Amino acid sequence: MNSFNLNSSSNSSTANKQQDAHILSIKESIASIEQYTKELSSDLEKKIKDKDELYKMYNHYKIEELISVIENLEELIRIFNNI
Repeated sequence: MNSFNLNSSSNSSTANKQQDAHILSIKESIASIEQYTKELSSDLEKKIKDKDELYKMYNHYKIEELISVIENLEELIRIFNNI
């Protein structure tokens, strides 16, 4: 009977270690996703600020070439918003 209890205890310990490893893995994945989301959000904010600055430059200097750059940024912003 004692050997059965030892094996049961050993199996339980192994199962707990595996469960702890899975939980740690899930926590690491969540942390990575949160970091990636923060980076995307930061990139989006930068693109919006860049677009706003380009609009100001266009309105001030009337450089037609800026229109295509602004349109490209707007497309990137739309893509980021749909992720």
